[in-house]
Amino acid sequence: MSNIFENKGAFAATIVVAASDSLNRGAANYVCDGVADNVEIQAAINALPANGGKIQLSEGTFNISATIVFPIVKSVALVGMGRGAEYPSRNAQTVIFVANGSNCDAISIATPLNSSEFANGSIIRDLMIDGNKTNNASGHGLNITYLRAGLIENVWAYNCKQNGFHKDRPGGAPAYSDDWCTYRDIMSIANDGHGGYFRGTQDGGFFENCWFNSNAGRGLDLNGLFRGWLNHVCAEHNGDEGFFFAGVYEMFMKIRSWDNANTGVYIEGSFDLCLDIISIFNAKTAGDSELFLNGSYRNIINLRATTSNVINRVGLKLQNPCINNVITPNIVVTNTGTGIYFGSTDPANAAGITIANGYIGAPSGSPFGGASSNIWNLAHIYDQHSDLFMDVLAASTNHVVAAADLTAAPPIVCGIAAQPDVPRNITITITDGDASISAFQIDVVGVNAKGQAATEQFLFAGGLVQTGNVAWATITSITVTSITGDNAGDILDVGIGIKLGLSNEIYATSDVYKIKKNNANALVAVAQVNATYDTYDMAVIGLAVGDDFTVYFKSNLNIVS
Repeated sequence: MSNIFENKGAFAATIVVAASDSLNRGAANYVCDGVADNVEIQAAINALPANGGKIQLSEGTFNISATIVFPIVKSVALVGMGRGAEYPSRNAQTVIFVANGSNCDAISIATPLNSSEFANGSIIRDLMIDGNKTNNASGHGLNITYLRAGLIENVWAYNCKQNGFHKDRPGGAPAYSDDWCTYRDIMSIANDGHGGYFRGTQDGGFFENCWFNSNAGRGLDLNGLFRGWLNHVCAEHNGDEGFFFAGVYEMFMKIRSWDNANTGVYIEGSFDLCLDIISIFNAKTAGDSELFLNGSYRNIINLRATTSNVINRVGLKLQNPCINNVITPNIVVTNTGTGIYFGSTDPANAAGITIANGYIGAPSGSPFGGASSNIWNLAHIYDQHSDLFMDVLAASTNHVVAAADLTAAPPIVCGIAAQPDVPRNITITITDGDASISAFQIDVVGVNAKGQAATEQFLFAGGLVQTGNVAWATITSITVTSITGDNAGDILDVGIGIKLGLSNEIYATSDVYKIKKNNANALVAVAQVNATYDTYDMAVIGLAVGDDFTVYFKSNLNIVS
């Protein structure tokens, strides 16, 4: 071991430490021998002047058997030659390797004796930590509990027995009113604890371009952090939540959570957050969701989520008082999942929530679930809509198809004479001259009032005169797929009815709350509302040629299910 400082022309505040396998040992002030290299590094730190300085680590591997400790009252910059691109390739990178049986943190900040002491402005940069978890019983990568206004940049914490990055100010420890640390371009991968664990009151914390991957615990756990930001931070393949936030407030976050075992993003007791979240294929465990908002309020959330392909998973779950949140969800639900789940039965706990301008695609699941008595009492969950139907045509028995011959061999593709003038239902009328028809099937294909592809089928069991339910914007085809007992003179007419189609989905008959006919108020009858086909039947109000109608209704987002 060479732990004697040699001044080789370097500035007193810059000391070079070379690894045993470095190609530049001759230029170093300290040269390690590959055993207990923490001794040389610690000696170099201790040799810095009182106002601190820089420790430059060479390329190569530093094998340590005890923690490298930063002093509290001295600002130290520990800088390597780069973390490298991919482990275990160590070319052109500095690696701090925790030797077998060391059972220690790789780097830590000394514990202060009182609240006036702190490691202010220290830097750790351009290196990799390998915690060698298989051969150690404990140890974090970086234990930076008492770092203040510091910078951790381009550091990779890998293979640690506990957390990759650890900051936990326990009760009774000296308290600090601020933190203001920056974590930039850090990676925390394959640790047995959490990727990042930051607990205790911390005013200001800034995470940029960080990646927490394949850790046994959470990707990133933040508790008590405020007035900071997370920008382009990603959590993937972790064994618990991707992100866990508790008691966090006044922060901007742009985060991505993907393929974590439990909830993608869990937010508890937090407020005044501005969140841009992408959460995909998380929630592998029953009861979990892509985003879980628990007892949090006054947050603005833009959520893009796709639930994992596991039965009954949830896109967005709200639990306990979650008042005054503004949420724009874009959620795709798979495999019988639920788009938004309300876990509280008390409507007051969801007062003032605005869920708007979003999309919930639930082709095999449900847009909403949970405490249904609460869903409809949300103060602002609906968007307001109005659909205008101008100069409508009167109902007609043969507007769409007129006297199609039913004696041809099926399938009979009917010629379409005209499209519906506005989105509305159709009627069918079969003329059976000798009452011999005993079976038929008529299939209609087109686009409904919401702009979605749709089909409708009419069967003999419904009678020779039938009224459809789908409000058709355009009809692509009308086909008599089969017919039995047809004879000469048998014909089919398809007309337009008096059920007008709404452009957005409704969920209750009370969602239609106002109708104007020819600019005069008309009586709304909930019995005429069909919440399955999203139509209003004008039988009571009356519909004649040239009438104008405006239908006012409320709709939960722009949901397609």
